[in-house]
Parts: sequence; structure tokens; C-alpha cells
Amino acid sequence: MNKSLLSNQINMLYDNCLSNPVDENISLDKLDIIHLFGREKLEQIQTILSNTTGLAFVTVDYKGDAITNETSFSEFCKNIRNSPLGLQRCKSSDAFGSIQASVTQKANVYFCPCGLTEVAIPIIIQGHYLGGFIGGQIRCNDAPSEICNLKSVMPNKELDSLSDNFKYLFNDIPIFPYNKLKSIAELVQLVVNQLGENLLSKHINPQIATSKLMEINELNNYLKKDLDKVTYELDELKSSTNLYALLDIITLITNLSIIEKATNTESALSLLSEYIKYTHQVKEPFTNLKDELKNIENYLLLQKLKYKERLLYSIDVDSNVKFKKIPSKILFPFIENALYNGILLNKNCGSISIVGKFENNETIITICDNGPGLTDEELFIHFEDYEDRHEGYYIKLGIDSSIKKLKNMYGDKFEFEVNTYKLKGREYKLIWK
Repeated sequence: MNKSLLSNQINMLYDNCLSNPVDENISLDKLDIIHLFGREKLEQIQTILSNTTGLAFVTVDYKGDAITNETSFSEFCKNIRNSPLGLQRCKSSDAFGSIQASVTQKANVYFCPCGLTEVAIPIIIQGHYLGGFIGGQIRCNDAPSEICNLKSVMPNKELDSLSDNFKYLFNDIPIFPYNKLKSIAELVQLVVNQLGENLLSKHINPQIATSKLMEINELNNYLKKDLDKVTYELDELKSSTNLYALLDIITLITNLSIIEKATNTESALSLLSEYIKYTHQVKEPFTNLKDELKNIENYLLLQKLKYKERLLYSIDVDSNVKFKKIPSKILFPFIENALYNGILLNKNCGSISIVGKFENNETIITICDNGPGLTDEELFIHFEDYEDRHEGYYIKLGIDSSIKKLKNMYGDKFEFEVNTYKLKGREYKLIWK
């Protein structure tokens, strides 16, 4: 057998098959050998195999029924098949070989009822047995004794008599060594099944792409509905929260407090006005640390008016750090946490300190409180009954968001540390280059 010739011709057939239009209706669960290869292509494969191996071939479906015209059948076999009895026995022989091949999923060598050696080569695509090639019509004198001989399985004196009539044609049939026949069968199985996998890929991939596209469109429709709902809710929130009307009312009350000489009220309203303006009107994604600290101090001054001597605070930030650019509003959640989960849980006077330094080419911001020093796990237990109905829940969301912003901005150059000291407080440390 010329393996190089077989390989070259099969490669040409690959290109020919793959260039044909795809049957878009095919699917793996309804796949059959005709839809995958096409009858004409199967007969072309048979011709190539026969020319390069010297064997006769016919293709059968998964039931063992022939679905192509015979290729290179011997004169002996043609004469046998011309009789009703011979044709029935030959079909039974083909069905036996294909069934054995489907069960073992390997090439099956056997002797037909007339004594010729046949081989059934299964076509198995992604675990599905579609049918196979019945090849052979040769004589073999060195086959192992365990090879099935259908003459002994389905004996028939009338068929024996018919075979004897064409004994002269039988003797003209070539003799193949058993190992050569096995090698041919294994090579043919490898090549044809690979061709089938390639063809299946061409059939199935457009379906997969179409299915995925439908899934994506369905998801897009769902997300669009969700986005429309969120947009509507946001518009409702904006319409019900008129910031400028609120600031106008605060200005009015501030003016009244001046007229009535309510000094503390005037200070509180002025601080609140500045805090609201910074929190709600600053849209830029980045700001300098100086502006962030000014807003934090306005917040702490407001809290100082409320808690008086119970709250102390200090801000000590190096001048060369104050003008560093940072994402807007990232420090505020840490200050809220120091007040809410630190000072307010402390029965005595509490303090918050903010320290900013530039050391070893790193910006270091440290925020400390002298509260009870509860861990996140302890805080969760403490507020568990409130679920999301307490301020600490939203403060935690703000801290997580701030850390994410800094990680996105500085990547591996950002470090975050949190330390708790029992009955002495908590320390947050933000470091970036």
C-alpha cells in the first residue's frame, strides 16, 4: 500500500469536502453518515481507498445497510450477489461486520460465508457510531484462529454449491497477509474519522455561534430592561433631590441665624453647605489631597459641634503630600468608620488622627482612632441583627470601594494595611508610590 499516495489523495478530498456548502439543519443528535459526508463523497473516498489499498469497498449505515454503490468488487462477489440467496448472505455478512465494529469501536476482521476475508472499519464521530466501510474481498492464509468465520456461523449447502460454481473466479482473488490488512484498516479508520471530525466541526460551529449569539441577545435584552429600570429610579431620585433647592434653604436658614445671632447654628449651616457642595458637586474623578482634607475637616467640625468634648481630632499632613492627586472621596469612608465604629462605641473621650507623610518615594496616609478596636468579624456580630439597616453597613461598602479605586489606579504599587488593638483602637494605612 502506498501510504503517501493515500495521504495526499485524502488531503485533497478534505479540501473538497470542506469547501462544500454546509447543511445548516444538521445537529449532533440527528447526525447521520449521509448528512455528514454525502453519498457522492463517500463513493469518492471508496475509490481512493480501493486504488491505494487494492481492497473492494462499500459503505453501510449504522444498521448495516449499504448506502453507496460498490467499489472494485471482485467478479466472484458480483456473481454471488447476483443470486437472491447470495445477496441475502452478503448483506448479513456486512451487517455482522458493522455491528462488531460498532460494539468494539475498532476495525473488525472476519471471514465472509464464502471464505473471503473482510474488514469492517467503523466511522465514529464524537462517540457516535454512524456506520462504516466494509472492505476486503481478499484471501488471507495467515489469519489468527480466533478470527470469526461466518461460514461456520451461518452454514448453507446451497450457498456452498453456488460458490463452487465460481471457484475459478475465487482462485483469481489476491492473497493479503493478515498484518497488512490490519495496518490498512487502522490507517483508513484514522484518516476517515479525522475527516469526519473536520466536517462535523464545519457543520456544528455555525450552530454553536448562532446559539451563543441568541444567548447574548437574550442577556442584552435582560440587561437593557434592568438598565432602563435603574435609569428610571435614578431619574426619580434626581428629581426628588434638588440639590440647589436644598442649598437655597440652608442659605435662608443661615441668614436667619445671623439675624437672630445664633452663632453655633450659623457655623453648623455654613459647614454643612460646604460639605454638601464638595460631596455632591465635585464630579472630577481625581482631586488633590488638600481639597479632600478640607472636606473631611468640615465634616469633623460638624461632628464636633454635636459631640463637643467627646470628639477630638488632629490632621498632620506634610505639605509635599497635600498636593498629591488621588481619586475623589476615597478617604472619607475611613473617617466615617473611625467615628462610627471607633469614637461612638467608646464610652469616654475619643480621638481621630490623620497623618500623611512622603517617605522612601511612597505616600503614606494613616488614619487612627482610639475606640474599642473591634475586628470586622466582631463588628459583624455586633450589628448582625440590624442587617443592612445601620450606618456601618454602608461605611464598609464605601471602604471597599475606596480600596478598589486605589488598586485600579496604582496596581501592585498600592498597599493597604488595617490593624486593630483591643481597647486601643484601629489603624488604617494606605500606601502608594
